Amino acid sequence: MEEIRIEHLRCLSDTGDISIKPITILLGQNSSGKSTFLRVFPLLKQSVESRTTGPILWNGRLVDFGNYEDAHEIGSNESISFCFNFSLQHSYSRFIYNEDANSVYPYRTKFLVATTTKPTYISLTLQI
Repeated sequence: MEEIRIEHLRCLSDTGDISIKPITILLGQNSSGKSTFLRVFPLLKQSVESRTTGPILWNGRLVDFGNYEDAHEIGSNESISFCFNFSLQHSYSRFIYNEDANSVYPYRTKFLVATTTKPTYISLTLQI
């Protein structure tokens, strides 16, 4: 993973694409979202590692965002989304075949997490 973008999670309206490495320091005013940004990684980890009824485990052993309504940006009508940019270097993938084994394929995935009332659902968009 090269970049992450978070939208409508707590006070994070839209982080824009943030390079994952090298991140050496996060700077910002109080209540600007530094801790929320850092807590996304254990949030995703606990969601993948645990059986849940929905795609995101908001309240788990690593972090506690409460529930979707608690985690959602106040006043926003948009859904929470996580976007990941990454590249794969392969001569063959399920989607693309290229004779040049050194080809790099950029991928962008966006996970849109939404809830109407219940249940929570997730939508995945993959751009190649």
